[in-house]
Parts: sequence; C-alpha cells; structure tokens
Amino acid sequence: MKNRSIALAACALIATAVGACQSKTVAPASVYPTSSKAILPGAPPALRLPDYARPLRYDLDLTLDPSKEGFSGVIGIDLSVREATQIVWLNARNLRIREAKAVFSGQTETARVIPGGDDFVGFAFDRPIGPGAARLTVAYEAHVDDKGQTGLYRVKENTGDWYLYSEFEPIDARHAFPCFDEPSYKVPWKLTFHVKKEHVALANAKVQSETPAPDGMKTVVFEESKPLPSYLVALVVGPFDVIDAGTAGNHGTPLRFVVPKGRGAETRYAKEITPKLVGILEDYFDMPYPYGKLDVAVVPRYDGTMEHPGLVAVGQPLTLIKPDEETPARKQEYWNIAGHELGHYWFGDYVTLAWWDDTYLNEAFTTWLDLKVAQAVDPSSNFELVRLRGRSRAMSTDSLASSKRVRQPIASNDDMLNAFVADITYFKGSSVIRMFENFVGREKFQKMIRRYVRELAWKNATTEDFLSVFGAEAGQDVATAFKSFIDQSGLPMVTAEPICGKDSPPQLLLTQSRYMPIGSTANPDQRWDVPVCAKYGTSKGTERVCTLLKTPRAALTLEGECPDWVMPNEHATGYYRTGYTAEALSKLVKKAWPQLDAGEKIALISDTAALTHNGMLGVDEALALLPAMLKDADRHTIEASFEIVDQVRRTDLRPEQAAQYAKYVRGLYGAKVKALGWVPRSGDDTDTRFLRSSLLQKVGMAGDDPAIRKKARELVSKWFTDHKAIDPEVLEATMVIAANAGDRDLWNRLRQAARETHDRNDRSILVHALGSFRDPALIKESLGLLTSGEIEVRDGHELLESAFYERGARDEAYTFVRENFDKLAPHTPGRVGAILLRAAAVHCDKPHHDENVRFFTERAKQIEGGPQMLENILEKDSLCIARREKNDSGIAAFLKSVR
Repeated sequence: MKNRSIALAACALIATAVGACQSKTVAPASVYPTSSKAILPGAPPALRLPDYARPLRYDLDLTLDPSKEGFSGVIGIDLSVREATQIVWLNARNLRIREAKAVFSGQTETARVIPGGDDFVGFAFDRPIGPGAARLTVAYEAHVDDKGQTGLYRVKENTGDWYLYSEFEPIDARHAFPCFDEPSYKVPWKLTFHVKKEHVALANAKVQSETPAPDGMKTVVFEESKPLPSYLVALVVGPFDVIDAGTAGNHGTPLRFVVPKGRGAETRYAKEITPKLVGILEDYFDMPYPYGKLDVAVVPRYDGTMEHPGLVAVGQPLTLIKPDEETPARKQEYWNIAGHELGHYWFGDYVTLAWWDDTYLNEAFTTWLDLKVAQAVDPSSNFELVRLRGRSRAMSTDSLASSKRVRQPIASNDDMLNAFVADITYFKGSSVIRMFENFVGREKFQKMIRRYVRELAWKNATTEDFLSVFGAEAGQDVATAFKSFIDQSGLPMVTAEPICGKDSPPQLLLTQSRYMPIGSTANPDQRWDVPVCAKYGTSKGTERVCTLLKTPRAALTLEGECPDWVMPNEHATGYYRTGYTAEALSKLVKKAWPQLDAGEKIALISDTAALTHNGMLGVDEALALLPAMLKDADRHTIEASFEIVDQVRRTDLRPEQAAQYAKYVRGLYGAKVKALGWVPRSGDDTDTRFLRSSLLQKVGMAGDDPAIRKKARELVSKWFTDHKAIDPEVLEATMVIAANAGDRDLWNRLRQAARETHDRNDRSILVHALGSFRDPALIKESLGLLTSGEIEVRDGHELLESAFYERGARDEAYTFVRENFDKLAPHTPGRVGAILLRAAAVHCDKPHHDENVRFFTERAKQIEGGPQMLENILEKDSLCIARREKNDSGIAAFLKSVR
C-alpha cells in the first residue's frame, strides 16, 4: 500500500466487559505466553496471540447496509489446537459479542467471553478443547466508521448514496470481525453477505451465487478465496456501477472497475493502461497473475489505496480522470500507484511477510518494482530520476539519531504503524534493494526474485528466507552487507580521494563514516558493507571501479592516469552520501559536469545540500555553485536544485532579505519559466510539461514574481465561470500562486467553489489554495473551516501544511494547532496526525523548541504512532537550530551580494 491512514481507536465494547476501558500496555515479544497453561482468564496476550491455536479456514457471514451505522456478523473458524486449553484468544476491537461456541470431538461447548483490553477477546470453556481440530463460531455486532478509514468504513457521495468499504492493514480487521489478526495466519476465507437487492457486493473471490431474500434483500455467496491473512480480506457494498474493462495481462484475467454511480466514463484512461500494468508484472515474474479476477474498487480517498487480492482499491483522485483532464501528471500518478498496488500481488499477497518487522518485504520491494513498471509503461517519464527525490528524502530522515531501521523490531501497535513510514520502509528500503541489484547485476537479481516468489508461493516469508535465496543466486555472501543497511539506522558517507605518485600506479582512497548533521547525537562509529562504484575522468575519457567497502578506509589501485575528478556514486545507484571538500566539489561542477549523467548530477546536487547540513559546506557556498549546475539543465536537474534553494528558510528572513532571496530565485529560474509559458505547446515532451508547473510555483511563490502573480490571479478569476480558463496541467500551481497574494474576495470565491464542487480532485486543489494565503486573518478563517466541520480534518492536511510555510500564516497555524489539538487529534488519521505534530518544528528556535517539548510530548500519545513521529520532528527542529547558528550569517552576506 501507499502510506495509509489509521484512525484513532475507541475503547473496546465487549458485552461482558466490566469497568472502564483499559489503557494499552504492551510487553516485549520475549514475554509472550507460548503455552495454554500460562494463559488464565483476566490475563490477555500482550501484542501477539499465543500460538497454541491456529486458524485453518474462516467462514464469515455479514449483514451489511451502508446507510446504517452498524452491522452484524457471524464468523466460523476452523482451528488446529496444538494442546488442550480452556481459553482461545482472538483479536477484537469495538465488537459487541452476542454469543460464542466451539465444537470439539463432536460436542458443542458454549463460551464465556473474557475481556481482553483494546485488542483481544478471550473465549473460555468449562472443559478443555484440543489437542486436535475444533470449530469456533462467534456472533457479534460492530460499528461502521464514518469519520476515518478503520475496519469497515462508509462514505456518502454527492448523490446522497452511502457506500461501504474495508481497510484492514495492518491491524484493523479486528474492528470488523474477531480473528487471528496477524499476517502469519494465512488461510482461505469463505464469505457470505446479506445486502439490499439493488446493491453491488464484491469481495476478494468471485461471486458464486446471488439469491433473492425477503424484505428487499439478497444473499451473495463468494467462492472460497486463496490463502489470505486477515489484513488482505476486502469488501465493498453499495449502489456501484461495475464497468467491464475486458481482460488484463497475458492470460485473460477478467478486469472490472467498481465506481460510484455515474462515474464510469472517468475510468477511460485507467481501463486503457491497467491491462498493460498486469502484463508487465507477469513478464517480470515469468508467471501469470495469481488470482482469478481483478476488480478495481475506486475508493473515495488516496489513503484508501490497498492491494487486496482480486479487489484492489485505488483512490478516486487517482483513478477517476475526466477526459479533458488526462494530463501527464494525472496519468503518471495513476499508473505509478496502480502499478505499485498490483505489484503487491507478488510481494505481499502471493508471498506475505510473516510479521510486521519485515514490512519492507512488502513495501520496499514493491516500491523498487514499481520503478520497473514505470520504465516499461513510459520510458519518457524518466521515472528513475523522479525516484531519486524519494532517495534524498529517505537519507534526510535516516540521518536522524531517532530514525528507525528498515527492519525494525515490533514491540507495540505504534511500531506496526510506524513500520509504514515512507521515507525509511519505502524509499530507503527500495534504494538499498536497487543498490544491491546493481552490485550483483540485473539479470541475476531478476532470476533470484523469480525463484524467491516461486519457492514461497502462498506462504509467509522472513528476511532470512529472502537472503537465503539471494545468496544462492548471487553466488556470494551478500547477507552481511544487505543486513548492514536494513538492520541498523543511519547511512554512510563515502569520500573518494585520488592518491597519485610518480613511481606508483594511482590509487583511489575510499573512506566511510556515518553521515551526521551538525548537532547530531548519533553514533559516529557505525560502519556498513557498502557496494561502491566510482566514476572518474582522465585525459582519455571516463573509467569506473567497484568494490565492497567493508572497512573505514580502503585503497583501490587504478589503471592508467591519475584522475582529474571522481564521482563516487556512479549512476546514483548507491545508498550513501558522498563527501567533498569545497575545492573538489567546485572542480567536479566546473570540469566534469558535462560528463555526468542525469542521475549523477541529481545525486551531486542532493549531496551538496546535505553537506550544508553536516557543516562541510556553507549554505552560501552551495547557493553560489547553483548557477553552474543549472547551465543547460534538464527538468530533473532543475527540480533537484530546489533542494539547495530551499536550504534558505523563507519564513525566517527579514523583509529586505526576503526580497533579495526572491531576486536570487528569479535570477536562477525566471528566464526558463518565461520561455515555458502557461500552456502546453505542440511538441512539448513529458518533462517539459511537468517542469512548467513546478517552475511556475517556485518562481511565483519563492521568487515572488509580480508578473506571475498577476497572471495567476487573472486566470483564477476567469476559472470560476469557465474551468477551461486554466490548463489542467498548471491548475494547482495557478490556484496556490493566486491565493498566496490573494484578498478577501478571492478567499470567499475559493471557499464557495470548495463547497460546491463534487469532484474530489478539484476540492483537494481548492483546499490547498485556502491554506496558501499570506494574510494571517484569512488563514485564521481557513483553519476555522477544519474545526467547524466544513472541511473534514482528514481532507484538510494540505491546508494546514501550506499554512506552516508562509511567514505571515505560520504563527496563526501554530496557535491554531495548540489551541485545538485535543479536538483535532481524534479525527486525524495517519499522515494528518503527523501534520498536527509538525507544528512543533515550524519556528526553528530554542524558545519555541523548549515549549514544544513540554506541550506536544504528552499529546502525541493521542495519535497512533505519534510518539515516534514527534521524536523525529523534535530532533529535526534541534538540528535546524544548530544549522541556523552556523549558516545564518553566511546566508545574510550572500543575499546582500545578490544583484
């Protein structure tokens, strides 16, 4: 999945529970009970279920009406009981148990329900059941979530119709039915739904039968599914339109799109490209799509995107594209996300992680894989260069002392949620995989991947399983090197210095150390086994040398002449920072720049920005290098350069400094953005069309360009009566620029448009614009829309985030979060909750930092995963303060010199 949201859970509603809700207390894995003899009523499991009872198969019977706030269900579980026990524990949350019984050795035993806190329910019997086969049946009632996306959730569309969806990863199946809610319990499911006769009901497997029932209902029975863990069970119910899209892939898999009423025409592009995505994946794995059908459930929000077998969920803003809005950006967003989710059918569904410490086996591998899908779908997208931004983000987060490992031990529910942190699990993980693929060779790596999925088909996998296959196919010991990157946080910095003498061949002295920002408290003594490939230039051209750097220092003998320059990360495939002296960096930019490929240029720009964080380079020195880096630059180099430009925090500049900074930005990019204009031209390639939007926003906002601001306001004024007045490719940039210098009249018109639009993509853009005003009074009113309910908090994350990064708006947004945190937190799933906590780092000064530690530390516990998020945010703030102390005087002097 792609960065999902998890709603804050309420206390359990077990019918036989006595007293108030219990607070969560989680014990480490080492104290889990492993025998029924250790389990007594009143002593529920801690985090994980005991393993003396396991499911073999589920029968799930649900009565579902999306217009109602609750539903009822009966679940039957065929069990394998390893040893005699008088209690069976399952995961359950917010369920009201009506009755439960077990059948063992031909006898039926009624169960007493034992409260198990927030996450567990026990079923106790008067006589032991097991060892052997048993069947547990539980009848219950549950709540439908209409505020977030937890368990079964519902959404009302603008037609007034309610639709029901499921979202269970990682631990939300327990909201919908009692079960063994861990990924290692992977078994077949047989589902039966009782729904209104006019409703569509779909699940992972094909419909086996539909039978009319009394009172306007029908019974829908599904075929038994392939083995699934609980988090991959899926369903949708409602008055959907089901759009036949033919077949997908190379083996005739039936393909359909499941959309809200009347939206079928907007799936035109998705219908065209999805079959190709499946075929690309089948070709890579050399095997057919592993499930019998493919329904694409178009769910309301991006965050609902999820890889359910047979019923993949993809968000409306991604999938539903009006024919006149099929821009390269909208197309790329769909095939990138859809390709990722479909890739999970192999990494996650066909082969499933055994426990959440190995979440990267699902997410990092699929993020690595979706790059291959992108390159096959549209080579002109240069998506491998786009992905380098994710690598840079990962390195920034990974440099924190508080950053977690890719393979992080799981000791709490919060740890499970934080296992899905994009920067580390997705982007660091996939970058490390790409590095090792490059090191052993792509063909060999592909052969290993095919073997891995075949040997573990329909099973669960661990890191040890993967490394066993990897080592066998690689023909060398790669496990130690691979684990040095996934089993410890942080990242190396590699330097490469030519050593040349008259009487000896030239050498390249490689050194490694932990990359550490100024003020870091990380361990400086860490080491990695680093696959290093360096590129260097001589009078005869460019050469390369590769090694596995296992020690702090190593010298490589080079053939031929002494290098004129060295680029220590060939093709930017290595997951490490590169260190340079100011002299070496200047030489590389001025002498070798034309001989570097696009990826190497992007990596060098990113490393230059990083060197301003660890003190090897001043921000002023980096800014001075940029004009040379941007000579004849392509889209990706230009957009990468924003990382250096953004080292100056606009919100901290005095007015006269802000004016000089804006002049500097206009000097870098103004001529290019003027040449690109506002509308696509015949012959524009994909990169040009993307660059137009990003440069308009950069020059219009950071460059404070008066002509761009005036034009944006004129276009937005026309857009209110004619949506074709702004080309879809620059719509969001234009809206945000206009709002940034907008007045009360524009604010009123944007608010009214946001109220009236029925398109979630348009509404998202308008909400973003409402958060982009500089006027503090208008920002205050925009933020008030979140507390009034006019804009749901779960839809307002861009509003709040935008407000943090404007000087005039920042203090209003900060005050708003502090005054309303307790009110907002229960309605801020996942990334929205992270944005609330991000208020703790908007000022980058010690007085605010100290106050934020006091204010946010306890409140972060209201957000699932919040304590770890806050730890990262507060550390970033401390490092920002240290960086300002070193760089502010140099930045001031540089800006004063701008002409």
